[in-house]
Amino acid sequence: MQIKTLIKTTALSMSGKSLLAIAASLVMALAPMAAAQSANYVYIVAGNQHFGDDPAAFGGNGVFRGDDFDYTFNAPGVDPSKRAVLMLWNLNVATHCNVVTINGTSISGALVAQVSNEWATRIGEVPAGVLKATGNVLHIGARNTSCTVGGNLDDFMIDNVVLLYQKP
Repeated sequence: MQIKTLIKTTALSMSGKSLLAIAASLVMALAPMAAAQSANYVYIVAGNQHFGDDPAAFGGNGVFRGDDFDYTFNAPGVDPSKRAVLMLWNLNVATHCNVVTINGTSISGALVAQVSNEWATRIGEVPAGVLKATGNVLHIGARNTSCTVGGNLDDFMIDNVVLLYQKP
């Protein structure tokens, strides 16, 4: 899929006052990919996923995953020597301690603390050398304000997790 088409499709599927900020973020995040010969994407998660310790925190909405969950995915034709972009929607993230990793590598910027009743789009950079064509693992973990598991964990939701990656 062409990057311009992906941006247009993504922008049309989102609404609200943050549309312009999201579109601008996408353009900035994808700029390094624009020079690539070919780019691709994979949907990793589609549907509300609830992390934390209180299954009733969101009125029973979403699939309750508890404190940690792993999603496996493939990235066919990925050029592992190139960086990639992880995009996701999140809701009610209250601490900077929550965990997002791909194949054991931390993905900064993917979950930013912002307690809100509105979904926010976050973009994180996947460093070069992290992705492989098959058997990748996206790990999401809820933590407490001391950055540990146990006690009062942060209850938050994610949805629409997409990985944009480059092909040779």
